[in-house]
Amino acid sequence: MEVPVSVSTHRLLLVRTAGRTFALGMRGLDSLHRVTNVHTVEGRSVIMHEGRPVPLVTLGPACGLPPSLVRHEDGHLLVAVLKGDRPLALNVEEFVGETSALIKALPHPASLSPHFSGAIFLEGGEVALVINLPGLMQRFLGATLREEKPAATVRKKPVVLVVDDSFTARTLQKSILEAAGYAVRVAVNGKAAYDMLRADPVDAVVSDVQMPEMDGFQLLSAMKNHSRLADLPVVLVTSLNSREDQERGLALGADAYIVKERFDHRELLDTIRQLV
Repeated sequence: MEVPVSVSTHRLLLVRTAGRTFALGMRGLDSLHRVTNVHTVEGRSVIMHEGRPVPLVTLGPACGLPPSLVRHEDGHLLVAVLKGDRPLALNVEEFVGETSALIKALPHPASLSPHFSGAIFLEGGEVALVINLPGLMQRFLGATLREEKPAATVRKKPVVLVVDDSFTARTLQKSILEAAGYAVRVAVNGKAAYDMLRADPVDAVVSDVQMPEMDGFQLLSAMKNHSRLADLPVVLVTSLNSREDQERGLALGADAYIVKERFDHRELLDTIRQLV
């Protein structure tokens, strides 16, 4: 029996609804709000956010629960606004707090669910399902306040910069990402990557840690200190598997930390989809 040991660490917001705890990827969140006024537009519940109506749904439908809004005794709702050209407001019962955790793949047949992208273990042994935010937005925005776009609009491919001094690892990750529809650029070390990032914009960075001239930690630190690069999603993919290394990467601002003792291309793609 083969057991994959590749794991990824993400920054997550824990929320509760219907007595269960769920996790939302921090990268997909725009803001959190306490809302009292809910409006109706074309038969749909909306809230006003930054001067425009944003569709409002509850976390319930993604968890197999009734879609009724969760109001507190004083009438307010807790809402997480998800990022996007067309944002979505997600109503939850309680904001529990933030955490960094290893996301585990769901077993079959749960892995077939479009609503969840994995699960994490909480203190006390509770399991929290990680909500597939892009899937949630696609599901609800497809039928809610659809905005007409010019027919000739062509969506640009997201650009990912792969940084690794190993030709084999660099080429493998490039081919995996290109096959999934991403445009890929490559750099052989952190210094070369940093020069490229300052010259041309990308949508995400996938970087090794152990590299000459400038390693992955140093690259990440330099990016976070650069005004234009500070918010760029960064995934560290490395053989360094100690808790100290993972904590250091997350503390420096990495959005995910993947240990590649046995590289799983599905995990890399799932992580990039969550971030881009």
